[in-house]
Amino acid sequence: MEQTQPDLLEELLNTARSLPADKLMEVLDFAGYLQQRRSGSARLEPGSAKALLAHAGTFRLEPGELDRLTAEIARLRELDLESHA
Repeated sequence: MEQTQPDLLEELLNTARSLPADKLMEVLDFAGYLQQRRSGSARLEPGSAKALLAHAGTFRLEPGELDRLTAEIARLRELDLESHA
């Protein structure tokens, strides 16, 4: 017997209620992946701010750390461009 969407959502909620927070984050990450795949959205450039922000909430950063990381990525890209010019 095929389950309906409301039945599946209820089953998912019941299962999710028993999971610890870290496992719920994994479920949310996977759901986001499925949504992105389904929508056919363009792949984000690895290391870009948008790519990093797509994972916001799945890892914890210290205040200002994201800014430092994106600045370091930009600096390394510049160095790479200079060395290959």
